[in-house]
Parts: sequence; C-alpha cells; structure tokens
Amino acid sequence: MTRIAVVTGGTRGIGEAISLKLKEKGRFVIANYGGNDAAAKEFSDRTGIAVRKWDVGNHQACLDACAAIESEFGPIDIMVNNAGITRDATMVKMTFEQWDEVIRVDLTGCFNMAKGRVCRNA
Repeated sequence: MTRIAVVTGGTRGIGEAISLKLKEKGRFVIANYGGNDAAAKEFSDRTGIAVRKWDVGNHQACLDACAAIESEFGPIDIMVNNAGITRDATMVKMTFEQWDEVIRVDLTGCFNMAKGRVCRNA
C-alpha cells in the first residue's frame, strides 16, 4: 500500500520540492495551498500531484481537510508542515493583523495540522 503524504504549502518553493521528492520516493502526495488557484492547478497539471485548498491557520479547516483526505485517499502517513508566510517589516512596523496572520499560519498551522492528523475530532 502506498503511503500518503500531506505537504502544507506544497505547491510552490520549498514545498514544491518536498512534494516532488516524496512523489519520486513513491508516496501519494496531497499538496495544500492557501490562495493561488491558478498556480495550484498548473502545479497539479504539471506534476500529477493532488492539491487541496484550505487555511492551515484555521483549526476547523485543518480538521475538516484531514478528515476529507483520509476519507478520499486513506490514512495520512506523513505530514510535512511547510506552510509559511512573511510580512516583510520589522516587528515595530508591523500591524497587529500582519503579526497575527504570520503567527496563525506559521506556528498555529503546525498545531492545527497535528490535531487534524492525530485527533480528527479534537
């Protein structure tokens, strides 16, 4: 049975490289993305890797996405928490909204995905 891998932020940059390497190693990969539908479609068409859109900073969205993936493809064996964003400014120049978005995606997203993977109804 093929092991299933989910890569958050998996359609661009480092996430794309991780997704491609996992596919090369024989894993069935689902690449998460957060916003650019056209880029995600191009990535999926080019690589044959499944893509799913959800906000990793949203706890319920992560629980729902993991449940949907497991329902459609089977248990998630590998979780790569790669999603991350930047808001290029020093902390003093950042608005609270910018700070909150970075923390929500970069840090809370890892917690959310772990809960979605391990404790589907947490």
